[in-house]
Amino acid sequence: MRERPAVVHWRFAAAGGGGLPPVDRVEAWLAPAEQRRARAFRVPKRRDDWLAGRLNLKALVCDVFEARFHERPSPASVLIDRLSSGAPVARWADGDRAGDQDVARCSPGAESLPLSVSNSHSHGAALGAALWVDGFAASGWGAAVGTDLEWIEPRSDGFVRDFLTEPERRYCAAGGDERHLRANLLWSAKESVLKVLQVGLKADTWWVTCLPDEPGPAGSEPPEVEVAPQPDTGRWRPFHVSCDERLGAAGVRFGGVWRVIDGYVATIAVGLRRT
Repeated sequence: MRERPAVVHWRFAAAGGGGLPPVDRVEAWLAPAEQRRARAFRVPKRRDDWLAGRLNLKALVCDVFEARFHERPSPASVLIDRLSSGAPVARWADGDRAGDQDVARCSPGAESLPLSVSNSHSHGAALGAALWVDGFAASGWGAAVGTDLEWIEPRSDGFVRDFLTEPERRYCAAGGDERHLRANLLWSAKESVLKVLQVGLKADTWWVTCLPDEPGPAGSEPPEVEVAPQPDTGRWRPFHVSCDERLGAAGVRFGGVWRVIDGYVATIAVGLRRT
């Protein structure tokens, strides 16, 4: 029987756009805990970057809930919280509605709805990703999504040497005029994979190799990643992942996709592990 694809919903918001409220009108979108967090920032740029990622992911969670339940929660009713690992998790902000349960586990109809979420921001823009995982859980798989967004900017030879693996360095060197795109793409793909594992950049980036448009490691069976359609016509392309055993990802099957959006490179990774 053919394995179900991992259908990832995504949302990109350009700086100052994407249907998000302006910075001076965000409080109506924020849960009380988020309002307190926003006020605590001392550096405006850090606050604005945090808000861009937070608001875009809240909008995405509302989108995917409306698509599945035909009922749209208000952005302020969704709290984007953090797990102890630092990974984002969506919860109901109203304790009377769902107690301490995750939005991923409590729908408006009290049905179990597992949802993995991830977000990223760069130069004022934001990218969010969400993956329903209940179908995988029913088949004995744990699933998670990670996403990253990078502005395509020049990367030095030192950056390539210090952070990319030898196969990745060869891929960059063969890129010609696209070498900077390739360096940013590989960095972004690594970040997405490390977000799936909830380790972030605490892990050595040499422990994961991402190679676009090339066959995966021998014997690997990457999951099929299907990106939910959006009005634009951009094409998502695959990248393949291999990990050093020191990363602690034994048994995880990774799949990934990438594309360019308005001067940014966007990546999404999905990881499946047998439970």
